Amino acid sequence: MLLNKELTEEQRLSKAVVAILSEPRYTALAGVLMIGDKTVDDNVDTAYTNGRDEVYGRAFIAELNDAELRFLVLHETYHKLFRHLITWKHLWDTNPKVANIAMDHNINIKITDENKDRFAVMPE
Repeated sequence: MLLNKELTEEQRLSKAVVAILSEPRYTALAGVLMIGDKTVDDNVDTAYTNGRDEVYGRAFIAELNDAELRFLVLHETYHKLFRHLITWKHLWDTNPKVANIAMDHNINIKITDENKDRFAVMPE
């Protein structure tokens, strides 16, 4: 069995996606999860989506355990599913920081509630 230290961040990201796709509670997310490119970037602090593609910070992934990485992937996927960049554009245009906090809060509560078994855990 490979330890996380033996996998690249790109491989760990792919592993997280496959784990989520294999989880029955997330079957309905499969289509959204597969939309866009998922890349790892040395110059990104955490992660973000443009509504289609997802970009993950290399150092950030390296700090996360598998359950935290699954949470992060689910988090970005829910931004896409809820179409946050379109639906709440008027809020983003008014105050991007507050809009992002509100959207993140909504998503984080949902993922936490869905994962009482700790399949996905919010990074600390």
